[in-house]
Amino acid sequence: MSDKKEYKRKWYQENKEKIKEYMRKYRQEHKEEILEKQKKYDQDHKEEIKKYRQNHKEEKKEYFRKWRQEHKEEKKECNRKWYQENLEKKKEYMRKYRQEHKEKTKEAGRKYMRKYRQNNPEKTLLSNKRHLEKVARKYKVTFEVYKYTLMTWSKIVKKSDNNQCQVCSSKDTLHSHHIFEKAKYPQLTFNENNGITLCKQCHYEVHGKNVVNLSFYPLRE
Repeated sequence: MSDKKEYKRKWYQENKEKIKEYMRKYRQEHKEEILEKQKKYDQDHKEEIKKYRQNHKEEKKEYFRKWRQEHKEEKKECNRKWYQENLEKKKEYMRKYRQEHKEKTKEAGRKYMRKYRQNNPEKTLLSNKRHLEKVARKYKVTFEVYKYTLMTWSKIVKKSDNNQCQVCSSKDTLHSHHIFEKAKYPQLTFNENNGITLCKQCHYEVHGKNVVNLSFYPLRE
């Protein structure tokens, strides 16, 4: 009996790849059948499965944690291949997901960027400098000149608004906000009528919206 077991074990080890390939083909050919059987089994043993999962919750977590650590590179390679083969599918899925979960996606993006900036201040500074240099080229000036001009514009806007938020009248942590975006209307970047003073909270709320209501902003005389 032990010889038979030993023989089987050896045979499985020698033919491991062949068995894997066979099982993969079989699953592809009988996909619907397997899914149907699985579904039926899950329905018939619903309570048992639920109970088992509750009893082995921590055990399962630990097993998968170890498995991920041991197969880290293998998993990376597998994911990379899958993404290359299913690039268009993935793009289409992500596009649909973003449309259906617009607010959720935006909030997740903001949280990620906030955390990234906190953990990588050097990269954030470098990115900001590059952005300033890029924008400064439009005005044919150095980024230092652009930066100080923008600071001067900000001071003028705040002074015109009596150094208080034009929404909630707060005087804490004031920002100068461009009514018409700099990226879309670069010619209005330093126009003092294209600015409004907002506190930090109100400024964040404004940028959290897709459409900015221009009637919200009082025009200066």
